[in-house]
Amino acid sequence: MLYSKKVKSEVLSVGKGLCEMSTQVKRVLDDALRLPPIERAELVEKILESFSLLQRQNTDSPWSFEVEERIEAYERGELKSESASAVFERIQCDAP
Repeated sequence: MLYSKKVKSEVLSVGKGLCEMSTQVKRVLDDALRLPPIERAELVEKILESFSLLQRQNTDSPWSFEVEERIEAYERGELKSESASAVFERIQCDAP
């Protein structure tokens, strides 16, 4: 999980840093966390789109390169595929 929320202190822990949340931000976060997963993903995408194009390119470009490299490696037979259910099961087993 990318964040942990301490309800009483209204502090959002992001990675190693802490930031105080305004009441409005907390309300938006609480509402967003109640959305179904697909709608949360769409919301995240819209929020990310709101950042400048340069920042977005700095993030998207390396990921695009990585994705293309993985597809090519799979097509060359250098990577095997795995079902999503197997991946999620493995992630659950690795979780603390």
